[in-house]
Amino acid sequence: MVNLKSAFSFCLSTLMFTTGIVLGFFSALRHDYSAYFGFDPFDNSNPGFLFFFKHNIKVALMLWSGAITFGATTLLNLTFNGMILGSAVKTTTEQIGLIKTLLLLLPHGVLEIPGMIIAEPLVLKSLTHC
Repeated sequence: MVNLKSAFSFCLSTLMFTTGIVLGFFSALRHDYSAYFGFDPFDNSNPGFLFFFKHNIKVALMLWSGAITFGATTLLNLTFNGMILGSAVKTTTEQIGLIKTLLLLLPHGVLEIPGMIIAEPLVLKSLTHC
């Protein structure tokens, strides 16, 4: 049996993330974000493991802080990450095309995006057990 609160939380987090993607996409129609998401084929400076590890720890702590703020920071994080994703996809699609953009996004996003969407219901569920 599906818990109604969990289903609502999952739908809410999916809606917030999707709304962020749409807002980011339409924002990129009006603003040039190529300086932030530009694809430079001659740039060989890739951030190392430690950079991504630190970044993901910060994101995890921000998601966890949603338990203290009754889910508000987690929902904001989902929306902002969706906005970043939407504007980045729009910007890089103009530069390198949709197929290459999706191929670059797929290895990174296949675990991270569902993980963020699932994290919100878990945070809200932890609030009900306090």
